[in-house]
Amino acid sequence: MKIKMKDLLIKSIKDLNFIAIIAIALWCNAVNNFADFDFWSRLYCGLAYINNGWILTQDIFAFAETKAYWVDHEWLSGIIFFLIFKQFGSFGILLLKWSVVITCITFIYLCLRLRNDSNINIIYLFIILFGIETAFLSNIRPHIFTYVFFCIWLFILEYSRLNNSFKYLYILPLSIVLWVNLHAGCIAGIALCCVYALSQIIEKKEYKYYIIVAVVSVLLMLINPYGYNYFGYILAELAAEHNNISE
Repeated sequence: MKIKMKDLLIKSIKDLNFIAIIAIALWCNAVNNFADFDFWSRLYCGLAYINNGWILTQDIFAFAETKAYWVDHEWLSGIIFFLIFKQFGSFGILLLKWSVVITCITFIYLCLRLRNDSNINIIYLFIILFGIETAFLSNIRPHIFTYVFFCIWLFILEYSRLNNSFKYLYILPLSIVLWVNLHAGCIAGIALCCVYALSQIIEKKEYKYYIIVAVVSVLLMLINPYGYNYFGYILAELAAEHNNISE
């Protein structure tokens, strides 16, 4: 049975379990709000980009040796953080983090609701909360935008698959233009789309739309200040070790 998007949203808003878990998540993030060192770097990068009028190709804040050509895959995140902090201070940053947490939990919850059209047991919601909460305990970093977009993509792909309806898939390649400039985790969205295409092929169902979305999204990733050099950065990072990056 197909689930209409409007009905799905209305039923979710009326779910007291969902409202309760959102409130708990906001409280956890309010009482655990220590600053991450990388946040200050992002603020100064944002300031530098605004003053310079364009992105930098050299990491002027690095203490160690840097590459000849610097690809700052988080450049737009830095500008957003700086503008919010400048206008609203630390409370503005907290509101941004709350917005991200609410968005992530909401779209994960909606994915669950697609499979079970009833009020979701609060135990499942607690599992979701504790599964992602550690990523938001410190002050925000650019990777939070990847969490947001990944959850949105997951919901749209799952909705399309279960309802055999592809009218919302156009949102994905459009959103990749923003995602690619906020954080290089956008490659996870491409991988997710490929996984759905593969699952459809295995189940002998319609798959071409997922492949089209993945291909168009890759092409639209070129809409960034670094052009094709961005892809070289992603490939290098995927091959490198990241033992000190917890997220």
